[in-house]
Amino acid sequence: MSVYTDKRACFSRSRPFYQDCNELAANDDYISDLIDSIFGITPDYSGVTAVYTDKLNFAAKGEPFKLADWNALAENDEYLNQKLDIVAIGGILKCNDSSLILANFDKYSDMIQYSKNSGGSNPVVSTYNLAYTAPPLQYLHEIEGNEVFVDGVSQGKSRYTIPYNDTYGKVVDHLGNITTYALAYTTTGAYMGGTIDKYSWKIFFIPYNATVGQYIETNVSPPVAHTFSLVYTTTTAYMGGVMSRGDNGDVYFIPHSGKVGQKVSVDYSGTITVSTFSLAYTAANAYIGGVLNKNGLIHFVPYNATVGQYINLSDGSVNTFSLAYTTTGAYYGGILSNYVDSSTGWDIHFVPFNANRGQKIRGITPTTYSLIYTTPGAFKGAIIDTDYSIKFLPIAATVNQKVTSASVVSTSQLIATVTEAYLGGVINLKEEIHLVPYKISIGQKINLDGTISTYSLAYTTSTGAYAGGVLNASGVIHFVPYSANVGQKIDIDGNISTYTLTFTVAKAYFGGVLSINGELFFTPYDAVVGQKVDTLGNCSTFSLLYDTAGAYQGGVLDASGNVHYVPHNASIGQKIASDGYTISTYSLVYTTVGAYSGSAMNENGDIYFVPYNAAVGQKISKLGVLSTYTLAYTTAEAYRGGTLCSDGFIYFIPFNATVGQKISPAGIASTYSLSYTTAQAYSGGVINSNDELHFIIYGAIKGQKIVNSVNTPFNRSLCCSPILNKF
Repeated sequence: MSVYTDKRACFSRSRPFYQDCNELAANDDYISDLIDSIFGITPDYSGVTAVYTDKLNFAAKGEPFKLADWNALAENDEYLNQKLDIVAIGGILKCNDSSLILANFDKYSDMIQYSKNSGGSNPVVSTYNLAYTAPPLQYLHEIEGNEVFVDGVSQGKSRYTIPYNDTYGKVVDHLGNITTYALAYTTTGAYMGGTIDKYSWKIFFIPYNATVGQYIETNVSPPVAHTFSLVYTTTTAYMGGVMSRGDNGDVYFIPHSGKVGQKVSVDYSGTITVSTFSLAYTAANAYIGGVLNKNGLIHFVPYNATVGQYINLSDGSVNTFSLAYTTTGAYYGGILSNYVDSSTGWDIHFVPFNANRGQKIRGITPTTYSLIYTTPGAFKGAIIDTDYSIKFLPIAATVNQKVTSASVVSTSQLIATVTEAYLGGVINLKEEIHLVPYKISIGQKINLDGTISTYSLAYTTSTGAYAGGVLNASGVIHFVPYSANVGQKIDIDGNISTYTLTFTVAKAYFGGVLSINGELFFTPYDAVVGQKVDTLGNCSTFSLLYDTAGAYQGGVLDASGNVHYVPHNASIGQKIASDGYTISTYSLVYTTVGAYSGSAMNENGDIYFVPYNAAVGQKISKLGVLSTYTLAYTTAEAYRGGTLCSDGFIYFIPFNATVGQKISPAGIASTYSLSYTTAQAYSGGVINSNDELHFIIYGAIKGQKIVNSVNTPFNRSLCCSPILNKF
């Protein structure tokens, strides 16, 4: 719950905060009844709202009913808590003269400085899974025993990536910190998968196109890579590896196009011995991955293979057996189920890639079962879900699919099959972060406790529906129409509705901001007119002084209450005065195609544009002076969106950037490591009262957040304020 003692200081008003609360009580049946009960007055349930002309100062209490009284009530009443947050947010909206606006900003600045000075800058970067994400641009799996690792091998609290086309190795620890190390050998398509040796805890990479073996020692930091000779090499030789887990601890490579088997043995002294063995069956692209059963059989997972094949660890023999179903590119990886039989071991389930039948192995007996959903390239790898069922990991699939130990198959909705899922996010008064739907057809939100859930949308389009969103002064989230032909909004209770827009066109608006008079302004991208939504929800358009294709991306409220559009392709700046209708332009110091995307204001009142294609940073001071500054990192389409955090730093949100970048209160740019990177990863960021800055997924397959746990977090009303809560 928010504590309201700081809100009067944070949001200066032309009258005391408690008077606004009184007005709130005079127009809300629930709150009026609550106040009546405090004064021993029988609540009136006739449906007529109480009028507080006789209790405006609450004289019956013997003293005015002030802020502390409201705090006490809100402490245990979430409805009242949310309503008071709206009043607090309104504090920045109802200042009508410049002196109050500036005083308002000064209090905002004081609060930022209080948070910053309470700890320092100590950002921790981490990733988390979302309910629905876009498919990965590169999705490599490593199958080890009965576990499936994505893009790397986990050991202890760290994950070690598998070098495929990489020129250096990478380790991600449990806090999301990334370290790199030198590889002893690199080539195109070098390794596919990795396995941990049980004695030395060396991680062995599985040779795909590599002509030498490679392992890393993980008992030192950074890891040290070594090479060793292989007995046999060829192109696309092996995919995945399995450690025997027996007394010998051998690592077996799983033959893909390889014509002989190969294994690595490590004795107690650490001596490495490589040897080959005959296979009973070989073919191009035969198997992908292997699974060790509890009965001592290593089963290869058939991809193009027409027969099954396994290694019997008790005698080293290699044998084939008939499969119940085969096809080209049938399965990709396998996993043990939770079913176990004392004589046959556990069931091994193959993961359907192009297969239209499920297949499992009990002992050496295959059986098939019907799948509910199939498509070419459907799934790669699997995990054991929380209900102990096997969950296939979707690639081209548009649904989740899982199977129980009794081979009961079920599916669940998986909508995010586009690479441009969401664009921007908005936090509401329940501190639910709503992701703004761009090309996805399902809504998604992140609760304050980290719970992630989805919901149906009233309108979607695959051409890019909305880009950015804004919370208005009534607690309603509005998505900003990009190519959508209707507006869409979500109220505090999660009710979703559409409304008529005055102007629509493809790529119309990109981002928006709430003005100090409560009007919501969309930022023109290809639109030739401005568009706004007033406090009653009515849309209207107005003339712009400048427009061009891809003109602006994002908007920002400055310390004087002006709304600035953020220049993307625009060659001049454009702003709307605090009166809500006076428009003017101004010269920019630096312009280029796709220059900036989004912005943020710091405690000093300086506005920083977020560099997209820009080679230099650009900012507007509190007094309106434009200047450039040196960036610590640049690349094409580097960042999209930026957010101020409690340490006083502005954090840019990585789009194509491979490192994070932040701006100190003094205006100095520096970089920091990210836990996860990919092309077109995130668009926009949202901060909550847990001091968590969430990056909003665009093409990323996982969420990413920054936590500054040493500072006093922003409270809820500040997180929801138009200064922070916008794209």
